[in-house]
Amino acid sequence: MMGQFRKVLATMAFAVAAAFGGNGATPQDASTWDTIRDRGTLRIGVTQAPPWYLNNPAEGTWSGLGLLIGTAMAET
Repeated sequence: MMGQFRKVLATMAFAVAAAFGGNGATPQDASTWDTIRDRGTLRIGVTQAPPWYLNNPAEGTWSGLGLLIGTAMAET
């Protein structure tokens, strides 16, 4: 099951990278990426419901697909 999840996650990360890596970049796109690099953080938005976003207030931890996908994109 985890292997399938990793394949789906990798496919989604590849699709996002392909969408942003095309020849259609504009000056606005370049400044957005510069801002991300300068700030050192990648902000993503997700629906506030499982499986995209889960918060455990007792432990102060975050989890869900949004976190996993955002982390994979930031590492790339």
